[in-house]
Amino acid sequence: MVLGMSHLGYYATPKEDEIGDTQVAAQVDGIDFIASGHTHTFMKTPVLQKTPSGNNTIIFQVGKSGIYVGRVDFTVRDGKVTAHAGRLLDLRHELLA
Repeated sequence: MVLGMSHLGYYATPKEDEIGDTQVAAQVDGIDFIASGHTHTFMKTPVLQKTPSGNNTIIFQVGKSGIYVGRVDFTVRDGKVTAHAGRLLDLRHELLA
């Protein structure tokens, strides 16, 4: 399993001059998951990006300022991700509970 940490950012609809994690995943095979940063995007759940070989790269970003922590669970069989689930944990509520 190949995990990447990136500071390129996640752009839901990138402009022509924006190079982000979706563009990298769309051009590079073999990355299973990208923990994204830079754009401070609050993603409720991870997104999938097709790679050149037709597999998927999972991309997730949890925003900024430590408001959220992300959790992603992977099911791996024979070295390949066969399932995933991800979500945000709101620390403002978790710390008060």
